[in-house]
Amino acid sequence: MLAVLLIAQFLVIAVTQVQVVNATRNAVRAAAVSQSPSDAALAAAQFSFGRAIDINTKVGEKWVTVTATYELATDLLMVGRFVPDLTLSSHFSMLLEPPID
Repeated sequence: MLAVLLIAQFLVIAVTQVQVVNATRNAVRAAAVSQSPSDAALAAAQFSFGRAIDINTKVGEKWVTVTATYELATDLLMVGRFVPDLTLSSHFSMLLEPPID
């Protein structure tokens, strides 16, 4: 039973990491085509992720880079104490495009 719960905890971690990557990808796309890249990236990431996520947006002359981080509490019943809380992160860069909004 303990092994099944450990596998479930690691699946939760993997699924959450995929969600963080997806939210970052959506955020950088929104930032690349917006007049207000930081606001667009934050809104897109929070909408995509569905939970509070930290977003850092850097805008250069031709590129925008978005870094997302999320603190995951590993608190699955019985096995959460064996797996430390994790900081999941992802970053993407994209060429800036003319704003569409």
